[in-house]
Amino acid sequence: MSQEIKIAIIAASSALLGAIISQSMTWLLSHLEKKRQKHILLRQKYEEMWLNFSSSLEWIVRLNGSTSQEAVFQLAQNPEARKAASLCFLYFREELGDAANNYLLAQQSYYQSLIKVYDKNDKDCTAGGQFMIKDPGYKVSVDNLFAKKNLLENLIISNANKYTIV
Repeated sequence: MSQEIKIAIIAASSALLGAIISQSMTWLLSHLEKKRQKHILLRQKYEEMWLNFSSSLEWIVRLNGSTSQEAVFQLAQNPEARKAASLCFLYFREELGDAANNYLLAQQSYYQSLIKVYDKNDKDCTAGGQFMIKDPGYKVSVDNLFAKKNLLENLIISNANKYTIV
Protein backbone atom coordinates (compact mmCIF):
# COMPACT_ATOMS: atom_id res chain seq x y z
CA MET A 1 0.00 0.00 0.00
CA SER A 2 1.40 3.32 -0.97
CA GLN A 3 2.20 6.08 1.44
CA GLU A 4 -0.45 8.35 -0.07
CA ILE A 5 -3.23 5.78 0.45
CA LYS A 6 -2.16 5.27 4.06
CA ILE A 7 -2.25 9.02 4.65
CA ALA A 8 -5.71 9.24 3.01
CA ILE A 9 -7.01 6.36 5.15
CA ILE A 10 -5.60 7.94 8.33
CA ALA A 11 -7.07 11.33 7.40
CA ALA A 12 -10.48 9.83 6.59
CA SER A 13 -10.42 7.77 9.81
CA SER A 14 -9.50 10.84 11.83
CA ALA A 15 -12.32 12.84 10.24
CA LEU A 16 -14.79 10.00 10.89
CA LEU A 17 -13.60 9.59 14.49
CA GLY A 18 -13.89 13.35 15.00
CA ALA A 19 -17.45 13.32 13.67
CA ILE A 20 -18.34 10.36 15.92
CA ILE A 21 -16.85 12.07 18.99
CA SER A 22 -18.60 15.34 18.11
CA GLN A 23 -21.97 13.59 17.66
CA SER A 24 -21.46 11.62 20.87
CA MET A 25 -20.75 14.79 22.83
CA THR A 26 -23.76 16.51 21.26
CA TRP A 27 -25.98 13.55 22.21
CA LEU A 28 -24.56 13.45 25.75
CA LEU A 29 -25.08 17.19 26.27
CA SER A 30 -28.60 16.93 24.85
CA HIS A 31 -29.36 14.01 27.18
CA LEU A 32 -28.01 15.90 30.20
CA GLU A 33 -30.01 19.01 29.27
CA LYS A 34 -33.22 16.98 28.94
CA LYS A 35 -32.54 15.41 32.33
CA ARG A 36 -31.95 18.87 33.85
CA GLN A 37 -35.15 20.24 32.27
CA LYS A 38 -37.11 17.27 33.61
CA HIS A 39 -35.70 17.89 37.09
CA ILE A 40 -36.69 21.56 36.87
CA LEU A 41 -40.21 20.61 35.77
CA LEU A 42 -40.58 18.07 38.59
CA ARG A 43 -39.29 20.59 41.12
CA GLN A 44 -41.81 23.18 39.92
CA LYS A 45 -44.66 20.66 40.03
CA TYR A 46 -43.58 19.47 43.49
CA GLU A 47 -43.60 23.05 44.77
CA GLU A 48 -47.00 23.67 43.17
CA MET A 49 -48.36 20.45 44.69
CA TRP A 50 -46.99 21.43 48.12
CA LEU A 51 -48.60 24.88 47.92
CA ASN A 52 -51.95 23.38 46.91
CA PHE A 53 -51.73 20.83 49.71
CA SER A 54 -50.90 23.56 52.22
CA SER A 55 -53.84 25.65 51.00
CA SER A 56 -56.13 22.63 51.29
CA LEU A 57 -55.61 22.56 55.05
CA GLU A 58 -57.81 25.64 55.44
CA TRP A 59 -60.82 23.68 54.15
CA ILE A 60 -61.65 21.98 57.44
CA VAL A 61 -61.44 25.28 59.33
CA ARG A 62 -63.79 26.95 56.86
CA LEU A 63 -66.15 23.96 56.86
CA ASN A 64 -66.27 23.66 60.63
CA GLY A 65 -66.76 27.41 61.00
CA SER A 66 -69.60 27.58 58.48
CA THR A 67 -72.82 29.06 59.79
CA SER A 68 -75.07 28.80 56.75
CA GLN A 69 -76.27 26.01 54.53
CA GLU A 70 -74.90 27.85 51.51
CA ALA A 71 -71.41 28.02 53.05
CA VAL A 72 -71.52 24.31 53.95
CA PHE A 73 -72.62 23.33 50.44
CA GLN A 74 -69.93 25.48 48.83
CA LEU A 75 -67.33 23.43 50.70
CA ALA A 76 -68.53 20.07 49.41
CA GLN A 77 -65.29 19.83 47.43
CA ASN A 78 -61.83 21.06 48.30
CA PRO A 79 -60.34 22.39 45.03
CA GLU A 80 -56.86 22.86 46.50
CA ALA A 81 -56.75 19.23 47.66
CA ARG A 82 -57.95 18.10 44.24
CA LYS A 83 -55.22 20.13 42.53
CA ALA A 84 -52.60 18.67 44.86
CA ALA A 85 -53.89 15.15 44.26
CA SER A 86 -53.97 15.70 40.49
CA LEU A 87 -50.32 16.74 40.54
CA CYS A 88 -49.51 13.71 42.69
CA PHE A 89 -51.24 11.40 40.21
CA LEU A 90 -49.64 13.01 37.17
CA TYR A 91 -46.07 13.46 38.37
CA PHE A 92 -45.50 11.55 41.63
CA ARG A 93 -47.88 8.58 41.41
CA GLU A 94 -45.57 5.99 42.95
CA GLU A 95 -44.56 8.08 45.96
CA LEU A 96 -47.71 10.09 46.68
CA GLY A 97 -50.65 8.89 44.57
CA ASP A 98 -52.29 6.54 47.07
CA ALA A 99 -51.77 8.89 50.01
CA ALA A 100 -53.24 11.83 48.07
CA ASN A 101 -56.27 9.76 47.09
CA ASN A 102 -56.77 8.61 50.68
CA TYR A 103 -56.59 12.22 51.86
CA LEU A 104 -59.34 13.19 49.39
CA LEU A 105 -61.48 10.23 50.45
CA ALA A 106 -61.04 11.15 54.11
CA GLN A 107 -62.18 14.70 53.37
CA GLN A 108 -65.23 13.42 51.52
CA SER A 109 -66.04 11.04 54.36
CA TYR A 110 -65.70 13.86 56.89
CA TYR A 111 -67.95 16.10 54.82
CA GLN A 112 -70.58 13.36 54.40
CA SER A 113 -70.61 12.71 58.14
CA LEU A 114 -70.92 16.42 58.91
CA ILE A 115 -73.69 17.03 56.40
CA LYS A 116 -75.79 14.19 57.86
CA VAL A 117 -76.15 15.99 61.19
CA TYR A 118 -76.03 19.61 59.97
CA ASP A 119 -79.19 21.59 60.74
CA LYS A 120 -79.51 24.83 58.80
CA ASN A 121 -82.01 26.12 61.37
CA ASP A 122 -79.52 25.91 64.24
CA LYS A 123 -78.10 29.44 64.03
CA ASP A 124 -76.38 29.26 67.42
CA CYS A 125 -73.84 26.63 66.44
CA THR A 126 -71.39 26.28 63.55
CA ALA A 127 -71.43 23.24 61.28
CA GLY A 128 -68.38 21.81 63.04
CA GLY A 129 -69.92 22.46 66.44
CA GLN A 130 -73.10 20.66 65.44
CA PHE A 131 -71.06 17.76 64.12
CA MET A 132 -69.08 17.52 67.33
CA ILE A 133 -72.20 17.66 69.52
CA LYS A 134 -74.61 15.53 67.48
CA ASP A 135 -72.42 12.76 66.04
CA PRO A 136 -70.80 10.23 68.38
CA GLY A 137 -68.49 9.26 65.51
CA TYR A 138 -67.06 12.77 65.30
CA LYS A 139 -63.71 11.85 66.85
CA VAL A 140 -63.29 8.89 64.50
CA SER A 141 -63.97 11.13 61.48
CA VAL A 142 -61.54 13.80 62.68
CA ASP A 143 -58.86 11.25 63.57
CA ASN A 144 -59.20 9.58 60.18
CA LEU A 145 -58.97 12.89 58.31
CA PHE A 146 -55.91 14.01 60.24
CA ALA A 147 -54.22 10.60 59.98
CA LYS A 148 -54.55 10.73 56.17
CA LYS A 149 -53.43 14.37 56.11
CA ASN A 150 -50.40 13.58 58.28
CA LEU A 151 -49.45 10.56 56.15
CA LEU A 152 -49.53 12.61 52.95
CA GLU A 153 -47.69 15.51 54.56
CA ASN A 154 -44.96 13.22 55.89
CA LEU A 155 -44.56 11.57 52.49
CA ILE A 156 -44.32 14.96 50.80
CA ILE A 157 -41.62 16.01 53.24
CA SER A 158 -39.69 12.74 53.03
CA ASN A 159 -39.67 12.78 49.21
CA ALA A 160 -38.90 16.48 48.85
CA ASN A 161 -35.14 16.02 48.54
CA LYS A 162 -35.63 13.98 45.33
CA TYR A 163 -37.24 16.94 43.59
CA THR A 164 -36.15 20.13 45.30
CA ILE A 165 -32.37 19.83 45.43
CA VAL A 166 -30.80 21.67 42.51
